[in-house]
Amino acid sequence: RLRTQEKSLSELIDHNRILLYNNTSLKAPQYLAGMLKQNSIELSLPETTSIAKVRVVRRGNLKLASSAKTPGWKTQLVDLFVPKAQAATGR
Repeated sequence: RLRTQEKSLSELIDHNRILLYNNTSLKAPQYLAGMLKQNSIELSLPETTSIAKVRVVRRGNLKLASSAKTPGWKTQLVDLFVPKAQAATGR
């Protein structure tokens, strides 16, 4: 029984190392740049006329208004990098 538990623990530790490695690799800038290039997604700096100042009203998990269809992977990828904010009223 002890040997079985030791083997299970060893397998869990190995699996955890693999998951940590994969997680780090997927977050690597080189990987993300390659995926963007592979899928013909080009990023560039916005024009100064396209920039709007916003004030973050509430911190935490903000939910955006959802559409009828599930967002695609490109939208989900952008959501990872773009901070969620709510525009302040001019009052």
